[in-house]
Formats: sequence, structure tokens, C-alpha cells
Amino acid sequence: MFKLLACIQFVCHCDGETFISADDLRINLWNLEISNQSFNIVDVKPANMEDLTEVITSAEFHPTHCNMLAYSSSKGSIRLIDLRQSALYDSHAKLQVFYRF
Repeated sequence: MFKLLACIQFVCHCDGETFISADDLRINLWNLEISNQSFNIVDVKPANMEDLTEVITSAEFHPTHCNMLAYSSSKGSIRLIDLRQSALYDSHAKLQVFYRF
């Protein structure tokens, strides 16, 4: 069982107006022009928290392509996401796992 912190652990910007924030369970996309809401793009929270097996450990945009981002998990996976393919990446979405320890 993981002990979760109820705080944002990562903030990353790409183009000066698009940002992501990440905590242990979710990655949200923000835009400065839409200041009253964010868009959830990754959610690893299970329906039953006792079934939690991994958490998000880091998230970063690609340095030049704002539609691409990568995130890592406590299981050692690094996943690449292309935001042009889907707005929400869940267990049914196609994720590209590049490296697993």
C-alpha cells in the first residue's frame, strides 16, 4: 500500500501558456487562457484505493513538441503520450511503454 501525499508534486510548462501539474494519481493539463478549469489527461486512481499498485513519480513535456509528454511510475515504467490522439489516457488507451526496470 502506498502512502499518498495530497499535493501537486510536478509542474511543467511547454510554450508559456500550456502547463501540466501532477500528483501521485493524476496529471492535469492547464491553459492560461482557461483559468477556471484544468483537463485531466492521466488518472491512475483505482475505484478501490486498496487496489492501488503504482503512482506517478514524474511528468514532463517534450522540450519542443507541446503535444508530447512523458510520465514515469513507481513500477519503473516510462510512458509517452501524444495529446493529439486522445484527451484522456486511461487503462483502455494506447500507451507506449518505452522502458521498464
